[in-house]
Amino acid sequence: GCSVGYTLDLDGKTCIDVDECTDGCTCNGQVGCSASCENVPGSFQCGCSDGFMVAADQRNCVDLNECVNDQHKCTCQDTECQATCENTEGSYVCGCSAGFMLYQDGITCIDDDECTSGPCDPNAACLNTPGSFTCVCNTWNTGDVLNCTGTGLQSGTEHGLELRKDGRVLSR
Repeated sequence: GCSVGYTLDLDGKTCIDVDECTDGCTCNGQVGCSASCENVPGSFQCGCSDGFMVAADQRNCVDLNECVNDQHKCTCQDTECQATCENTEGSYVCGCSAGFMLYQDGITCIDDDECTSGPCDPNAACLNTPGSFTCVCNTWNTGDVLNCTGTGLQSGTEHGLELRKDGRVLSR
């Protein structure tokens, strides 16, 4: 007889390789995954579509979690940013920490310019910072940075108030 993966040729003497890939569906693909089969001498190997990997049974394809061991391409332009990765069936979705937004490429987090929405009082300047913003009351104005008032500050000194995205005053 012949070893596993081989069959006796018509001459009755020679063992030839069995092409398991053409002798029925050896690799079983799951939903969203097309398994491929490659015949190798005496055996076969299954392959899977991007986002999937061959399961322990060496026949089925299972989801590849790209978010584990940084196998994803989620990234940030700023060091203050934290890119996140959420695994999906056959792929992944990137996300960004507060104050950042996903760029059109779907993988890069860029600064969200909060100043474009006018969060500060009209008597204050808004300064965009990576992941946040700062409101600074104009000279001669005091009060909280969302409601600067004209009660007058000491001349020429910088008495601005800084506000984080969460609305907390950082410094006076």
